Amino acid sequence: MKVDTIVDNLKPVTFDDFDTIYNFLKRYPSENCDYNICNIFGWNSFHKLEYVIYFDRLILFNSFYSYLQAPVGEKLPAAELAQINNCFKKINQDAAIFAVSEDYITTEKNLSDYALKK
Repeated sequence: MKVDTIVDNLKPVTFDDFDTIYNFLKRYPSENCDYNICNIFGWNSFHKLEYVIYFDRLILFNSFYSYLQAPVGEKLPAAELAQINNCFKKINQDAAIFAVSEDYITTEKNLSDYALKK
């Protein structure tokens, strides 16, 4: 999938997707509550979550707040992460990435060049 087609491949999170999402969260655990399977499905009706699988990374989009959650999977270079964020700005110009780990922020060069939220 090309980066510029990510938003075209978004699909709403439903209980049919439970195993797919759970398997990503299990392989790449996070202490952030936004990556908790109960929270994802419990808040889904309010947040209107959508997701896409991009090169074996789970990308969740909270369309209520226009938050793009940091991808679940192997880390992406900051420039590619910024490209993905720009694709979501086509849906809503205020779209921004959040839940970026401290480890990623401290190890990725030039990350401060991109508009990311913690």
